[in-house]
Amino acid sequence: MIYDICLSNLPTNYNLSTTHYLLPTINYPLSSINYSLLSANLFSIFTSVYKKTTMKKWLFAALLAFQFSNAQESANIFARKQNEVKFDVLSVIAFSKVHVSYERFLNENFSVGISGSIQDSKDAKEDFDKGYDRTLPKYEVNPFVRYSLSHSQKSFYFAEVFVSANGGKYRELQRFVDESGNGYYGTFKDNYTDVAIGGALGYKLYIQEKFGIELFLGMGKNLFNTDKSPEVVPRVGLNFGYRF
Repeated sequence: MIYDICLSNLPTNYNLSTTHYLLPTINYPLSSINYSLLSANLFSIFTSVYKKTTMKKWLFAALLAFQFSNAQESANIFARKQNEVKFDVLSVIAFSKVHVSYERFLNENFSVGISGSIQDSKDAKEDFDKGYDRTLPKYEVNPFVRYSLSHSQKSFYFAEVFVSANGGKYRELQRFVDESGNGYYGTFKDNYTDVAIGGALGYKLYIQEKFGIELFLGMGKNLFNTDKSPEVVPRVGLNFGYRF
């Protein structure tokens, strides 16, 4: 049995004006094939493919090991740093309220803490004096418990339950009687205190395992003195923290 192999070069004396032609062919028998060279080439190709595949597997395994090592190192760092102090930037800018927090991490999922705030907004005081607002919140003390909703400790969502001991001023319209027995209505102002319970959701991100950025949003409901205190206590903040 033989194979026909066409030469790609035209004869030197070929007439280029010819429109139909056949290339000359040379017949090679199978016995002329160099099987040793063919085997060597196939072995070389197989070896190259095997080396590339093996290299990819080793690179993938090394990458997994590196990620696992980083995760373990990060977990160890967070395990050693169980305390965090935070300052609420949003409250200062939006509400003229100083709000600071402390958080203690019990394990990977749970943490407890306490926050306190003092509010002294000129705009809020003017609205209260003009009768636009019935209450003027002045302070809050909020113990809280948090549960992480994510597996990562570097960035995660969390749920929070809190209690708020809050107080401030309130105003209401009352009927008074003068010395002559004439009745009239006037504004009565006094202080209030109450306790609220509520919840919040938030997201936290750490930079270099020690600088934290935290955004949370929630609300609570006052329970005992709602005829004087505000019915709803907001729980909103953008904290910048330091973990140690």
